[in-house]
Amino acid sequence: MKRNQKLIIAIVLVIFVALSGSLVALFFFFRDFPHDEIIYYPDLTISDYSLENDNLTVEISNIGDLDTTGVIIIAEIDSLDLTLYNNSQTPLNLDINEVFIFSIDLSDYKLYFTSGNTYTINIQADPDDDIPEESENNNEINVDYYYEAAPPLLSLFPPNTYSLNSTIDTFGYAVVFNASQIMLEDSLIITNGTINGYTVVNSTILKNTTIINSDVSISIALYGAQNLTIRNIWNSKLSVVLCDKSKLSLINCSILQVIITASNHIFVSNSSIEIINTIQTPMNISSLKFTDYSSINYCIISGPTSLEIEYTSIHNLLLFASTNPYTQQKDYLVIGHIKNCSIYRIHGYGQTNLDIYNTDIYQFNLMGNSKLNLVECIITEAYVYQHALCTLNNSKVLSELNYGIIISSGSVNITNGVIQGTSYINNTLLINTNVSKTTLMTVVVNNTGQVLISNFSCNSFLYDNANLIITDTNPASSDSYGIYLEGSSKFTGINSSFGFIICQENSSIDLSKDCYIQSVFIDSMNNIKIKNCTFDSIAWYSEPLAVYKAEIINSTVEIFQAPPSSKVDIINCSIEYLYEGIKFQSGVNIYNSSGIFGGGSILNYLNISGSEISHRTYKYIEITGDTTVEIEDLYNLFSISIDSGTLSVNNCTISSLQMQNDAIVYLDNCTSPDQGSMSIIFFSIYAPQTFACFGDSHLYINNTKILDYNQLILYNTAQLTITHSIIFIVNIFQESRATITNSDLFIISVAANSLEDYALNLLHSTTQNLLTSAWNFLHYLPS
Repeated sequence: MKRNQKLIIAIVLVIFVALSGSLVALFFFFRDFPHDEIIYYPDLTISDYSLENDNLTVEISNIGDLDTTGVIIIAEIDSLDLTLYNNSQTPLNLDINEVFIFSIDLSDYKLYFTSGNTYTINIQADPDDDIPEESENNNEINVDYYYEAAPPLLSLFPPNTYSLNSTIDTFGYAVVFNASQIMLEDSLIITNGTINGYTVVNSTILKNTTIINSDVSISIALYGAQNLTIRNIWNSKLSVVLCDKSKLSLINCSILQVIITASNHIFVSNSSIEIINTIQTPMNISSLKFTDYSSINYCIISGPTSLEIEYTSIHNLLLFASTNPYTQQKDYLVIGHIKNCSIYRIHGYGQTNLDIYNTDIYQFNLMGNSKLNLVECIITEAYVYQHALCTLNNSKVLSELNYGIIISSGSVNITNGVIQGTSYINNTLLINTNVSKTTLMTVVVNNTGQVLISNFSCNSFLYDNANLIITDTNPASSDSYGIYLEGSSKFTGINSSFGFIICQENSSIDLSKDCYIQSVFIDSMNNIKIKNCTFDSIAWYSEPLAVYKAEIINSTVEIFQAPPSSKVDIINCSIEYLYEGIKFQSGVNIYNSSGIFGGGSILNYLNISGSEISHRTYKYIEITGDTTVEIEDLYNLFSISIDSGTLSVNNCTISSLQMQNDAIVYLDNCTSPDQGSMSIIFFSIYAPQTFACFGDSHLYINNTKILDYNQLILYNTAQLTITHSIIFIVNIFQESRATITNSDLFIISVAANSLEDYALNLLHSTTQNLLTSAWNFLHYLPS
């Protein structure tokens, strides 16, 4: 029965009973049923349902005490006036405890759906209450169905890579199949336009191109709901890229790589894989099942994933399901269990919750919102950092357990490694576990916790309104320990040494009296006070609110990096290298060895007084608005950010370039610096040493060298034009495209599908590696 009809009848019955109370009373008081008679009724219920891959399965049961006939079932979407199932012409009969199962393939109705919308499916048994039942309250359910249209296979995927008159040392191409169910067994039989009899589209067109290495790599790209099974194939050059809702089964195989980009399901049995890498968006959840003595060298999980791993050997299990492993996170993105395995190293740096049983682990490192429950495991080394949690139950730690404590309220003192106070919890719980050695490595202070550390070194993490004071601490190896702050936390350091300090959000620091810090990153709106300290390097991104101050006084700094947003008072300091920033906001500007010329608006917030600076140069360039900038004949290791406008850089050295929107940049006769400095590696988390093009930006490169692990990365619909240059890596994603002419490159990687042209045009050039893996799979951009 429809819900509205039930409501109307119920109201009528209530009114009738109220008007006829005496008749009802007489009925109940004077009725006389036979004492031995028991009335039985059927009871229809929707006992279970499942919705998976557009297939809705529903179970209808008779859980009553009487058989029934003439059962009508209706499933419909009221908002579309669409009936999905109706058996009124052929009602069914249900005996006691009998179950009726029916399925609906929702993909049959895709013409009625709009991609990105959620529809409510109403399912009813006996909708008009024609059958008397014990209960009428379990005959109806609503199921929400989210529809997202999958792109057509071949219509969107013509070849995306074109090479003309070029030389390639190592070559790899991608294929997409024109089939939904694919079985590759025993061997790969590749002919013109087919693999094992299936029609495919090849990603790459080669004309007058020389391939030096005949051992070619193949990448199978799966889209939509394609289901691929590979059995009894050993090919060290074979990769699979899964997109949309595709699935992969590997049985008795050995391949190079599996890349997971969306809501994909992977089953691996008695197989070996060199690399498994997930790069899906936070909205997609993949599932991985490894079993039957499989072997994985690198398993890299960076998105929501369900793991089921048994009888498998993994050399490196890397869990990075978080954009920032330092910050406090909620929810778990990676869940599952591991049983009877061998794992050399586990790195859990994100939102992970795993149960691990009877497994040998050489080393595990936990950080962030990670949680491990290890039962009957043997571990050589264990490191539980930050607010990660670990339970060791009936296990052994052969070498060393490094653990931490968490203080959320009250006060705790740590002096010479001895903890004084009880307002803390241990992040590692031992149950019947034998540990050779334990070391306190991390202290987390959050909420309103207060901690004083004296003459003891450890890593400290501060959140919320926490307060930490460290005094008289000088570890033999100061680069081993650091401080991380966020929220409105406060850190005070006195006469102590640290490897790094990261101060963000509204947190504040107060450093004084001979503190030594190797690397500091400051991006805070609160008070920053530094006095009488020594630094190897400082990256100062902060712009404090008007009521707060940011100052460094009487201190010594080897490298001071201050982008345009930096607002700090530098007073009576000694700085060897000051790399500061300027912001061009309008007009036409020229910057060369003689200075800056033009009528544009330029910003710089540094306030320097009484300080000795040996080398002072502009390194950070920010360009916004309708602006034209020319930079010539400078070797300042520029890091450039341009949001719009036009930039020309001639005969300069550039560390990084970030382009957005419709920015246009010309690089002519430029170079990139060598990588390797520890300070550069440390700050690369916050200022990537890459050349990244977003939006509809266009980068022109001529007679330029970008080497030493620097990358050129294209996203969105960005364009890249390279001529007469030497480049280390070019990565092409989404709908971006690159044209490369008369140039030498080490790696070109293509996973794009430009609607206007080939994603890559390689002309009269040489490359060590040309690898096309797929068509447009990267939907989630790095922050």
